[in-house]
Amino acid sequence: MNILAATAPASLRMLLPDNAFDHGFMSRVIIVYADKKMKRNLFDETFEDGALERSLLHDLRIMADDNFYGRMVFEDEVRKAIALWDMSGGKPAPTHPKLTNYNERRTAHLLKLCMIAAVSNGNSLTITMKDYQEALGWLLEVEAAMESVFKAMTTGGDYEIMKEIWHWLFSVNQRNQGAGITESVFIQFVQSLVPAHNVERFVTIMVKAGMITKKLDAYFPLEWSS
Repeated sequence: MNILAATAPASLRMLLPDNAFDHGFMSRVIIVYADKKMKRNLFDETFEDGALERSLLHDLRIMADDNFYGRMVFEDEVRKAIALWDMSGGKPAPTHPKLTNYNERRTAHLLKLCMIAAVSNGNSLTITMKDYQEALGWLLEVEAAMESVFKAMTTGGDYEIMKEIWHWLFSVNQRNQGAGITESVFIQFVQSLVPAHNVERFVTIMVKAGMITKKLDAYFPLEWSS
C-alpha cells in the first residue's frame, strides 16, 4: 500500500498522539516539510506545456502496463555503494529523537526510492548508479528539513497559547497604564487556558523566552513580537 498525503503541521499534531513516532507506521513515512509560501500573479495566464503533458501520460501508461512488472535488480557498483552507505550509518542521518525509529528504516526507504528513480529515468527494472545517486539526493534533501516539522507542530499548540497569554497581558497592561498585572490575576488567566499542573511551566518558559517579566508581585509584558 502506498499513501501520498498532505496536511498542515497543526493538523498533524491533532491527528497523531505524542508517542506516534515510537511505533511502526510513522517510521515508514517519509515526511516532506516546507515552510515557504509561493506567490504568483493572480492575473498571469495559466501556462500549459502540451509536450510535457503528453510525455507524462506516456510514462504513466508504461508504468501502469500489466506487462511492466518483475524483479528489480541492482548493478554491482550500486549494490556496493548502498551497502557501504548502510554500514557506515547512512550519514548524514537525522538526529531528532522522534526520528529514531525512522532512522532504522532509512535504507529501506532508499531502496524504494531507487526503484522509483529507475522507472522514472528509463522504464527499467535495472537500478543504475545514476538512479541510486538521484534517489539518495531526494532522501537527503527531504531529511534536511524533516526535523523542522516538529517545531512547526509545537508552535501550533503551546506557542499559540503563549501568544494569547502575552497579548492579553499586553492589552490589560496598557489599560492599567503600565502598572502590570497582579500575580493572582495573571495566574487565574493562565489557568483558564491550560491545565493547573501546567501553569507554572508556561509562566517559566515565557519568562525565560523574554516574553514577560515579574517585578515584585506583578507581571509585565516585554517588548516581544510573534
